[in-house]
Amino acid sequence: MELGFALPHYAYSFPDSGTAGAGSGTAVAGSGPPSGDLGTAGAGSGTAGAGETAGSLSFERVAGYAERAEAAGFAELWVSDHFWSDLSRYGGPAGRQGTLECWSTLSALAMRTHRVRLGSLVLAFGFRPPALLAKMASTLDQLSAGRLDLGLGAGWNEDEFRANDLPFPSPGERLAMLEECLEILRGMLTDAGTPASYQGKYYRVDNAPVIPGPVQRPRRPGRAAAGRGAPLDRPGHADRPRRRRPGRALAAVAGVGSWRRARRR
Repeated sequence: MELGFALPHYAYSFPDSGTAGAGSGTAVAGSGPPSGDLGTAGAGSGTAGAGETAGSLSFERVAGYAERAEAAGFAELWVSDHFWSDLSRYGGPAGRQGTLECWSTLSALAMRTHRVRLGSLVLAFGFRPPALLAKMASTLDQLSAGRLDLGLGAGWNEDEFRANDLPFPSPGERLAMLEECLEILRGMLTDAGTPASYQGKYYRVDNAPVIPGPVQRPRRPGRAAAGRGAPLDRPGHADRPRRRRPGRALAAVAGVGSWRRARRR
């Protein structure tokens, strides 16, 4: 079994924040059994250091947990993709809690780690155009020497989209847009350096190359999710066992019933 660690990177995530938050500092099944204490005080432990208050948010605190998780034997580190988090939807205190931006954080962590894989859990595709995302993925795979796992989702927090003037269409339309985004990523990253073209209902690229390409070939591992639920290899195959296969995008559907029903919305 491989274990991945969802890194704490929200203002409420840290043990001394005074607020418990789901999905922060959480081990998830994803070489060898991890050992060690991620919460132990000391250099690089993620506890508040000089110039930091208890519960404060900084990259150094996140990186401290990443370094300790790698040393403890975790196989993968995950960072989620939000502008902020609001625990009131889960019964917690109201108010937006700050977070570091996902891709910038992963890029910096690529410089602070050596073995552990790095992944997004998951990127909201609507925050970034597909062609830009292809370039970002290729560059981060270079920075990490081939350790990137790209998780991509349709997005679910409507408040984030509206507040930042980003479109938030129906679930079915978001799934259709996600499918087009995946096609563009496949086209641009499968044979990086060769210009790719795509014309869809929502997106298009015209003779666009990715130079340099990713380290992992034919392209970096990817996962796609349409919400919160069980991943699928392909729509309609929820019971098929999942295994990581480089270059294979995994589709997931949740919160909107089946993929086919969602597409009709």
